Amino acid sequence: MTANKGKKLKIAITGGIAVGKSTIADMIKNMGYEVFSADAIYAELLEDEKFVVRLSALLDIAPLSVDGKVVFDRVAAAKKVYDNAPIRKKFNEYTHKFVYERVNELFAAAKGKLVFFEIPLLFESGRQNDFDEVIVVYRDTDKRIESVVERDGKDEDLVKKIINSQFDYNNKIDIRHTVIRNDGDIASLDKKVNSIVEYLETTI
Repeated sequence: MTANKGKKLKIAITGGIAVGKSTIADMIKNMGYEVFSADAIYAELLEDEKFVVRLSALLDIAPLSVDGKVVFDRVAAAKKVYDNAPIRKKFNEYTHKFVYERVNELFAAAKGKLVFFEIPLLFESGRQNDFDEVIVVYRDTDKRIESVVERDGKDEDLVKKIINSQFDYNNKIDIRHTVIRNDGDIASLDKKVNSIVEYLETTI
């Protein structure tokens, strides 16, 4: 935790795939706080045809045409990005630039003391220091695999590869960050989230 008492705080919620970031973000939103999603910001960017054309050119893929609209080919992009680290790095650097510009705009316009952002690839992008506080969500790996298989219909081995390719939260996380262990039921998680938000609101 940092000493920022009285200051408007930009707070990230992050963690690996299927740890419960969105569930926690929804809990905080239901408490009346402003909560924004990096994934939603990215989705908005993909509504901009000029952005789609530039991003497609960067990956050397052709955009799709759907009902006369230029649309990003997510399938072709995934094939390019997933197994090619240099292209993935280029893709992330380009998209993150625009995502974080929007994050800063939303934060500047926000009215409350605590402003939350759900950021899936925070540490991978090296942007953790852009935030006053970082909430890191942990969850048992087997439960994460089960959730993704059920939610997305992905093969279990593929899910394991995705998890292994992500930031190693177990061994590399900074002890200064706030941790939520999503290892119980919804009521237990809600209690943890409320406790952390109350601490941020009254102490920081």
